[in-house]
Amino acid sequence: MSGAHHPPVELEWVVAQRRRDQNHARDCLRYGASDYELAQRWWEPHLVYVLHVHAEGLYKVGLTRHDSRRIRDLTARGRADVVDSLLMANRHAARLVEIAVLDATDSARRFADKLNGHHGQTEHWDDSLTPPALGPIAATLALDDQLKYWSDTLPSEDG
Repeated sequence: MSGAHHPPVELEWVVAQRRRDQNHARDCLRYGASDYELAQRWWEPHLVYVLHVHAEGLYKVGLTRHDSRRIRDLTARGRADVVDSLLMANRHAARLVEIAVLDATDSARRFADKLNGHHGQTEHWDDSLTPPALGPIAATLALDDQLKYWSDTLPSEDG
């Protein structure tokens, strides 16, 4: 939002929150689905994506459920283009790929305004740093024997 005031975000806080999210995702992939997560549709396929936001000279990584309109909304009016995407079995696997991209791009982190009204302001970096490819990141993570539920997709209890 142009002209909106956002309190400063400290990279140290963002990284600490990312570690908490990473630990949670790893635990979920180690121990399996909870009823709450099934109800939230977190064990359905999720897409990890990287966008290039032209006017701001930024890349953005994010994730969304497979049937969401999020990417269409974010790329509306030609403001951004999808430069990479990868469909993952569930939200937790997608989140670990997203976190690996964020870790790899911390040196160029930039905090942006909302993109077409969506959150994700801490998931941007300067476009002078090329985004890492999503496929090899996912392939490496898939080798972790502790992530027993990496490839599991489960329908919601309503689905």
